[in-house]
Amino acid sequence: MKRPANLTLMKTEELVRLFEELCISSGIALDEYKVRTFNRLFDALLAVEMELKGRPGDQRRALKVLLGQGNLQVRVTAAKALLVVDRAAAIRELKKVEAINCLPQSADAGMTLDYLASGFYVPS
Repeated sequence: MKRPANLTLMKTEELVRLFEELCISSGIALDEYKVRTFNRLFDALLAVEMELKGRPGDQRRALKVLLGQGNLQVRVTAAKALLVVDRAAAIRELKKVEAINCLPQSADAGMTLDYLASGFYVPS
């Protein structure tokens, strides 16, 4: 999936859909051990997240609609992006994903929770 040239021209709802698509693609890349593809998708996800963050009122909160979605990669990635704007909902979602015990997403969720609790990870 190619990232659109100008994220600033996209509506918030379009960015949420793009974020979801990028998460699904990155989960597939993880499953298939395609590290370069995963890294490229990670960069695109970060760009979408930063665009949402920079919008008035920090529009990362729009990603909340992705919590509880069927795809674990979408859920864990959205939860991590939400930690600053809705920490309680994000932590609940990370705990749910961790409890499913499906690798690698459950491990990612668990490590994120551990890092938050220890203070090693401070979301921004």
